[in-house]
Amino acid sequence: MSNENQEWRFSSLYGRKAFNGITINENNWPHIHIHGGVNDEKLLSIERELKDKGVYFDTANHVDRHSAIREWHLDWSLSGPMSALELSEYLDALGIEHNFWAVPKRTE
Repeated sequence: MSNENQEWRFSSLYGRKAFNGITINENNWPHIHIHGGVNDEKLLSIERELKDKGVYFDTANHVDRHSAIREWHLDWSLSGPMSALELSEYLDALGIEHNFWAVPKRTE
């Protein structure tokens, strides 16, 4: 799928300042960080439910002595019927606290 076809997934976030102070735009990817979500059964259930609806994206865990964060990488791997903003709104509706981080796109 071309970048133009995927642009709708992210454009609704353009201009929003991410938690790390970077403004989300076409030069970076939005990631969702969910604090305390690592190995949380409720969150893993939500991820399975999204996959059942055809929504796919990469995930990662970040754990250090200060925090445990579940990361949803809403980058080139995001596919399916929901945009990055819609995923955030979905988490809001479920009462899952999260924030956006902006990650610069790599040019390779």
